[in-house]
Amino acid sequence: MTSTFETTPTDTDLATLSDAWLHAQARGPEYDGYLSNHAPMVVEALQRHGLAEEIEPWLTTYGSRLHQPLPTADPLPLAERDEALGDRGRLPSWIATFEREVAERGWQEVLGVWWPRLLPGLAGAATHPIIRVGHVTRALRDHRVDLAVGERELAHALGYWAAAWMPAPTAGVPLGPEPRAALDAVAPIARDRGGLGERFAALAAEERPAPHAAWTPEPEEVPDLLRRLVEANVHRYPQAAGGNAVMVVHASTASNAVLRTLPSVPREWWPLSASAAWAASATLHAVYPVRAGWTPPPVERPDDVRDAFALAARHGDEHVIKFADTALDVAAWTGDPAITDSITTAVRLIDPLER
Repeated sequence: MTSTFETTPTDTDLATLSDAWLHAQARGPEYDGYLSNHAPMVVEALQRHGLAEEIEPWLTTYGSRLHQPLPTADPLPLAERDEALGDRGRLPSWIATFEREVAERGWQEVLGVWWPRLLPGLAGAATHPIIRVGHVTRALRDHRVDLAVGERELAHALGYWAAAWMPAPTAGVPLGPEPRAALDAVAPIARDRGGLGERFAALAAEERPAPHAAWTPEPEEVPDLLRRLVEANVHRYPQAAGGNAVMVVHASTASNAVLRTLPSVPREWWPLSASAAWAASATLHAVYPVRAGWTPPPVERPDDVRDAFALAARHGDEHVIKFADTALDVAAWTGDPAITDSITTAVRLIDPLER
């Protein structure tokens, strides 16, 4: 089973994605407070799966909410960067910093240097920065976007990550060689209410034991381990959605973003990458526990994974499209058509984009 994108993108496809990214970058990574701008991620997924013609109409609708231009700022002085990590008020300066660094050193060198520094703060902005990094690195490696625009997109993604940097509280369960069993062992928080920040605080207040380091994967084990973590998250979605159908999507997409970025970072950081992906997954499952009596809704399985992604694209919600994109990766690895049940469950439970 292969990706739905089976041909080389045309020059028109490349231009469409490049133009869409420029449009999104001009409006910054957030809107209406702390809501993440999902446009850069969604348009890349649409192009990746052969639906570049859907980018403009989708962006016209979704983009109506992106009404604030990104303020300009000077790059951060080197001496101020440690203190500014996690300071959302310095977001424009962080983006300017990475724009300059990428222009001077190239995207792969900058990513390799900053990856271990940013990974511990993977949970920031509900994991959206790392998801954005995963989409842009995939497009850059596949040469599916103008290089200058792609490098600028990575600078924006890394700048967002640095400004929103925030460690996840421990869920109290260590990473193990069988991610599905480890996820099953994650206990829910006792206080099931509030936004993500309140839930993180509630989890931290429970004083769960720090996960022991009895097992650490070797670098060569990490790609397969991450694939199994992503697969476990996607398979668990219909049941886990009984906690919060939108928020638990990120356990899958954030883990897959780490996996997508892995080929572009030094192997020495691969074990740390697995630990960071695990922390994000475990924490999200802990803070959004499945409510009592939850039963996943019945769904009709599409004939083909391509049909499932097309269904998600028509639905239009940004989380559904990104989740379907990750689920198709799992389908490609496993050949399991049942993975489309998770996509159709997300379509059933999450409100569609209002057109």
